[in-house]
Amino acid sequence: MSAIRYINKILRINTLVKLRATGNPRELADKLGISERSVYEYISNMKELGAPIAFSYSHNSYIYYKDGDLVISFSHDVLDEEEEKITFGGFREWTKRFNITAEIAQ
Repeated sequence: MSAIRYINKILRINTLVKLRATGNPRELADKLGISERSVYEYISNMKELGAPIAFSYSHNSYIYYKDGDLVISFSHDVLDEEEEKITFGGFREWTKRFNITAEIAQ
């Protein structure tokens, strides 16, 4: 899956969570057009990024149990001459230097 499609899924989940409209994991999977297993993987990844997310049986939805916003940002560093020499087609250092991060901002 491309990074853009992955980020778009995270953003869609975020919107549904904020609206408390995810439904149960099976329903969320149907809304996103993915497997239920993938829902659990996305939720797990969001938790790893610091999202205070949990399933609420009373709301029948994933919810954020703390206030905040999902922030996705992009940053990069310029390679010095030595780093450019060890770069293989730009990919190795690109993966080290370009960071896409997501967090729940308080």
